[in-house]
Amino acid sequence: MTKRQATQQEQIQWNRQVARESRHKKDWNLINNVGWIGVIVTVLITLLIGTQCTAQTMYEVKYKTQADLLVYEVQYPEQADIRYWIAPYQSQANETKHHWYWVQYQSQADYTIYWVKYRSQADRLVYQVQYPTETH
Repeated sequence: MTKRQATQQEQIQWNRQVARESRHKKDWNLINNVGWIGVIVTVLITLLIGTQCTAQTMYEVKYKTQADLLVYEVQYPEQADIRYWIAPYQSQANETKHHWYWVQYQSQADYTIYWVKYRSQADRLVYQVQYPTETH
C-alpha cells in the first residue's frame, strides 16, 4: 500500500468517524429537545390540573326539600362533622378544605343547603371557623 493510498484510507476513516459523530450529535440533540419538551408539557399539565381545584360554592335555599344537604350549626368545633370557613372570593373556595363561598343564585352553587332547627334533623353538623387553617 502506498503512502497516498494510506492517506486516502485515513481520510475515509476520518470522514466516517465525523459522519458517525454528527449523526450521534443530531440524535442526542433530538432526544435532548424532546426531553425538555416533555418536561415543559408535564409541568403545564400539572399546573392546569393542580390549579383546577373544585370550588365549594354554596347557596341557602328556603325549603328543606330543595336542599342537597341539611346542616345544623353547633356551638363547639369538636362537635362538628365539618369545620368550614367563609371565603371572601370565589377563587378561594375549595371543596377538600371546606372553604365555602356563598353565591347569589342557586344555579351557580355546587351545593344547596338548608339550616335545620334541631340537631337530629341534620345530615351534617357544621361549625364556622375564623381562619382557613382551622378547617379539616
